[in-house]
Amino acid sequence: MVQLMSSGERTVNDGEIYAGIVYITSMIPDSTQFCEASGEGWLYVLDYKTGGSPSEVMIDINGDEVFDESDKGDGMAVAGKKYTGGFISSPIMDLKRSRAIVKVGQDIETMGVRLPSGVESSNMIYWREVF
Repeated sequence: MVQLMSSGERTVNDGEIYAGIVYITSMIPDSTQFCEASGEGWLYVLDYKTGGSPSEVMIDINGDEVFDESDKGDGMAVAGKKYTGGFISSPIMDLKRSRAIVKVGQDIETMGVRLPSGVESSNMIYWREVF
């Protein structure tokens, strides 16, 4: 169980586990727009064994596309980032670019979230079972 950050916040999508990290999104509906797909949400990046922050910086908090000490909060790696402008889809792992991708509202956004270091990228585009 994870204590979510905001009142009314909930998870409605499946998360992704990749290389020991759980990537999961949440939504916070807009309480004034009942018939609109509006609101905001969070992307959480958690250590799957502890449920806490990952041991390395995974989220580019300041948006400079560099994952370093300036992206830490209180000396620790940050475990979540808030997004506005609509609901957030389940994360998709872009192994070629080592990034997480989500759809925020009507936009597809490459998030400032990287995949764990030391994991090789993959060139597999798809697979098919042969019977």
